[in-house]
Amino acid sequence: MKTFSRSGLISIILFYLTHPHIDHTRGVSVILKAPYVIKNVVTNGLEKGSGKSGQIALHRLAQENEDKIGLEAIKTNRIGATGFTNTVADPITCPGGTEPKITVLWGQSVSTPTGWNQSDFVNPNNHSLVIRVDYGKASFLITGDLEDKAQHSLVTKYGSSPLLDADVYLVGHHGSKNGSSQELIDKITPKMALIGCGQPSREYMWTAWAYGHPNKGILQRLENKITLAREPIDIQAGDGAHKFSDYTETKAIYATGWDGNVVLEATADGKWQNVNEITEPVSNLINMNSADQAQLETLPGIGEVRAKAIVDYRKQHEPFTKIDDLRNVHGFGTNL
Repeated sequence: MKTFSRSGLISIILFYLTHPHIDHTRGVSVILKAPYVIKNVVTNGLEKGSGKSGQIALHRLAQENEDKIGLEAIKTNRIGATGFTNTVADPITCPGGTEPKITVLWGQSVSTPTGWNQSDFVNPNNHSLVIRVDYGKASFLITGDLEDKAQHSLVTKYGSSPLLDADVYLVGHHGSKNGSSQELIDKITPKMALIGCGQPSREYMWTAWAYGHPNKGILQRLENKITLAREPIDIQAGDGAHKFSDYTETKAIYATGWDGNVVLEATADGKWQNVNEITEPVSNLINMNSADQAQLETLPGIGEVRAKAIVDYRKQHEPFTKIDDLRNVHGFGTNL
């Protein structure tokens, strides 16, 4: 939530960061350089992972301004049977009207939960914050990039309560095949779903194309539970990494990869509507053979060092003709 001050600065009342992976923290540097005043920061406390610098920067900002910025780094041992909330995690007030209620249901695990192996425990995805927002009778659930084992632990903890039951579900892990288990969706019983993913036409590493997001099986799993419909739209659904096929979506599932920006509006009596179903395209493609360093830095997983390496390589070699040509650039190797 953000507000405007008389000075023209934008106040961000509440900044949630689910976990420190680069695709979730890349925007932190933009926010910190822009004229924003952050009032409250909530994270899972982890300072490791591909996006750790963003999470560390937020922690440092709050710690250095502790009299002005609230900070909560939430671990699961602080989360009770009804979730966690306080004036930092839920600082929003609406005098004279219905106030939203924000509750954290999951965070950083301090010990290995039952059924997890060491690989599950060291995976930052499984420590993602899970956030529930209630506004009157309307409800919204965010599960970050929580994967199957952690989802099972989440369901085990709250399975006998209504805390997982929500109108709108922000689909876990960008629509990945391990991001929305059947038992979790059965508990959520969503009316609508949102997916944060890119366009499959962006054939680069660390994109929706690279991972096959959103997964067709997950779309079908959601459709069996979602109760609302949408105007049918022809899309590309993931069959696997680099593999997509034609698909027609008729249920109320909206994704940034095919809808652009999606704006949902809720009323306190529990009614939802998509007020901005299709807007501007997500982004324009960048030509790897002509883009300058600044443009290349905007691509997922590139950054300053790799962008410069690409530019330097182009000056000495032939143009790129396929994505595998990037393996020849210093700093890429086989990690494509």
